Formats: sequence, C-alpha cells, structure tokens
Amino acid sequence: MTTLNVLERPVVTQLSLAGSFTRVEGLGADLPIVLTAKAEAGGSYRRERYRLQQQTIREGGVFKEMRQSLPGFIRFGRLSALLRGDDSHPLNQTGIEPYDFICRGRQGLFVFHDDTRLRLVNLETGALEQTLTHAFHKGRKIELYNVHTVQYHPARPDHVLISLTGLDRVIEMNIQTLEVTWEWCPWHHGMHTNGHGLTIVDRGDEIPAFPKGTRVEYLTPEEAEKRVNANHLPERGEAWIHQVDLSGLPARLGLQKWERVKLINSAYYAEGGQKIMITFWQTGEAVCVDRSTGQATFVAQDLGGCPHSLISVGEGYFLTDTSAGKVIRYNTRLQPTFEIDFTQCPLPPGAEADSPEWVQNTHPISPELLATIDFRRTRVVVWNFRERLYTEYPVSDEWVLQSLKRIDASGLEYLGL
Repeated sequence: MTTLNVLERPVVTQLSLAGSFTRVEGLGADLPIVLTAKAEAGGSYRRERYRLQQQTIREGGVFKEMRQSLPGFIRFGRLSALLRGDDSHPLNQTGIEPYDFICRGRQGLFVFHDDTRLRLVNLETGALEQTLTHAFHKGRKIELYNVHTVQYHPARPDHVLISLTGLDRVIEMNIQTLEVTWEWCPWHHGMHTNGHGLTIVDRGDEIPAFPKGTRVEYLTPEEAEKRVNANHLPERGEAWIHQVDLSGLPARLGLQKWERVKLINSAYYAEGGQKIMITFWQTGEAVCVDRSTGQATFVAQDLGGCPHSLISVGEGYFLTDTSAGKVIRYNTRLQPTFEIDFTQCPLPPGAEADSPEWVQNTHPISPELLATIDFRRTRVVVWNFRERLYTEYPVSDEWVLQSLKRIDASGLEYLGL
C-alpha cells in the first residue's frame, strides 16, 4: 500500500536566489567534478520541442513524439575549466545521451541511456572492462532501458541502484552476477493506472484488486493505443487492463510514452541504504520507499512538473522542482522547510521571454556547496545554502546538461584529480 505523509507541515520559508543570496565570484571553481551533458549541440532543439509539448498538452492532445537522440559527453576536470569547455581529460567519454557517472576506486560506471548500456571502465588504465546491457530477474532477462541515475550501495561494493526509467521501476543489481537483488515498481504498490486511464500490468502478474462490481476489460495493445489517441477514458466503475511484456519491448527506450505510469526520473539511497528516494517525472511527485517493505510515503505532490533528484545532503534533503524553477529543502522528517526560487534572476541577452523555466538538477559538490543547472539562463549556479552565497558560471546555450557532480574520493587518484 502507498501512504501519504501526514506529518504536520512546518512553515515553509520562501527564498529567492536573486533576493536572498549574495552573488560572489569563484565558489567551487577548483573542485574536481564530473560534468554530464545529454547533448553537446541540442539546446535549440530541446527548447522548441518543449514549447510544442506544452502547447499540445494545453490543447488537450497527447504528445507522442520520441525525442531525438543526440551525442553528448561525460567530462572530468576542475569545475570552472570544464564549464568553459575544457575537454582535455583522457578518460572523457562521448556517446548518445549520457546520463550519469559513478566510481568506486578504479572502477568507473558510465551511463548512456539511449544506447541502453552501462560501461564499466578501469579508471587506472582507461580500458573498457565490460558493457552491461541487461539484468536477470525472476528467471527472465530484462534490458536496461533508459537508465537515468545510478548509485553504489553505501556498504555493498558490487550492488548498484538503477532508476530504470524505460521500465517504470527501480532495481538494485549485482554488477558482477547481473542479478537483480531488489526491485520497486509503482504498479505493485497501488500506483498502477496512468493518466490515460490504463491500468498497467506486467504480463504474468495478477491484476490489482478493484472495488466489487468494477467492469474489467482487457485491451489489446492496438486497442489501448487507439483509445489513448482518441483521448477516451474509462467510465466510472470501469477498469481497462493493458498488459506489457518487459522482455523484447518494441520501443527503443522501453515502454512507450503512453504506457508509462510515473516515469521514474531518479533514485538515491538514504539512511544507509534502508530508504530509497525516488522522483516521478510524469506526475510531479517524489516518494520515500522503505526498502524492507516496499511501502512508499509521498514526500512531494503537485509539483510544478518534472522533478529531479531528491537527495540526502547533510541534515536534510534537496529536491529540484524543475519546471517551477525552484529547489526545495526538506528536514530529516521529510517536511519542506525552504523553497529557493531561481525564476527572479534576469534572463541572458537573446533569451525569449516565454521560454520555459528548467532547473535541471541539483547535486552536492562539497560539504557546503550545491550545483544547480539553470537551462533557461544557460548557466550553472554554485551556491552555499547556509551562508546564502552563490556564483554563476555561464555555459554554452547549445549544451543540454544533465548533472554536475562531485567525484567519489576513492576514484580521484585514478582520474589524476
């Protein structure tokens, strides 16, 4: 069952980057960083596509266009130099839509989600040791479709947490055996019906328990898609079942857009691996999942849209409310305490007044500093929440940045940083 966090909400303090923080120069400039760009030359395309998507939704249509896959990069170096375009590090990687990098000692794990693969690279020699394309779960092989985030377990060196966006679930995988050691899917925890009225069921699973008297109809894939395209919804007391087979999905990124229920955007460990913090891009929500029971507690609902990365930072958590242009801080009880608004900052010359807000991701890059990608203003903001300071670094308006993250200390010497 899924439960709603009903703890008493404290007063949320409203801050703005422009009005509540002091701009300074050089915060984090020399920190060793990994910079990931989903596209090196895709900013104009992404802005136009987002406008079309929003227009289609406003007009009551279904936006089905699959995004173009563009070449991007994962680069290593010092923050300021990287954001100026330094690409000199010998272990820099390029590929179709890179999404993440993590390391533990000599082992580096590079994520290329449109390639549907993870690259295991020896950071000391630069050699590609293994390419991971699938995992094994309950006796079947599943492809690693559309991976967005990865994270090593804090205590189990071979276990990696993976947000498997293309299959609408989070898995933990032993990267030596490729066996799934833990799985969480919203369909199995009361969140099984998407915005098109389709109840999504993994082929072979039982359908959810509906109220007595519910008229249950099983749809073929063709009929399900036809009703979605026609904007038809089930009547009250009806349930439409759409079964999906996770093996051999036809879409290159896994489930088709109209089939997804939540579109899981990120997953990170908390409390020593006992909790998993997950964001839902499609529905503007974030949950905290108890690993032992699978029970999910809503941390955030009705966000501006497309949230990213609910991450443990010090004595609390930070969540990026992407299309609302703000970052939310939560206390250890998962109650919101501060909202930091990025939208009042001036736009750069040439930016269109109706361009959408898009604060892509916020990650810690040191014990005191956070880095936030402000796509609309073509900049990265490095900021100190406690001291209310920030530095902004301009970046290419054609870069589509995914994240700017610190590198685990165990890998720095192998990267020469």
